[in-house]
Amino acid sequence: MSCSYWQFPCGAHITKEDNKSGTRFRVAAPGKSQVEVALSDSRGYRYIPLNQETEGIFSAFVAGVAAGARTGLASVVTGGCFLLALFFAPVAGVVPAQATAPALILVGFLMTSLVRDIPFGDLEEGFPALLTVTLMPFTYSITDGIGAGFVTYCAIKLLRGKGREVHGMMYGTAAAFVIYFALPIIRSLLPV
Repeated sequence: MSCSYWQFPCGAHITKEDNKSGTRFRVAAPGKSQVEVALSDSRGYRYIPLNQETEGIFSAFVAGVAAGARTGLASVVTGGCFLLALFFAPVAGVVPAQATAPALILVGFLMTSLVRDIPFGDLEEGFPALLTVTLMPFTYSITDGIGAGFVTYCAIKLLRGKGREVHGMMYGTAAAFVIYFALPIIRSLLPV
């Protein structure tokens, strides 16, 4: 059985356990008992209209559990709030970028406080995490950073002969990111 652990600024944490019966996630929040994570939250996200960023869903789920959400109804309510917010989007465009910068700097500070827990001494865990953390600001894309982390993690595990330790979903996600990264090259080679 292998086990991974993620800590989030809201105080919640996720433990991922891989064993013979499959993968199981446990989410715990401060002052609350540990909860088995079922598919209820992902079912709730089906009802969010338009295009919800997939890399934000997992951390949004943890924040919801930390606040007390358990059934997936919080995701449906959040989707409804986003739908209502669409009508106020033009008003939000009036706010200059300089006004939102302090909030983004604070969020960045809270996120980087977790970097000290990354095992940089371990190539298999540390290098993909380092690549993820550094590529996000340099490419101005959270997706590119996370994608590079997925691809390098799977590649390192395969090259070191530990490919069986990685779940098939990780390989599937890494393959999707390889296609995502190759699309600009493929498009430039195709005659239009």
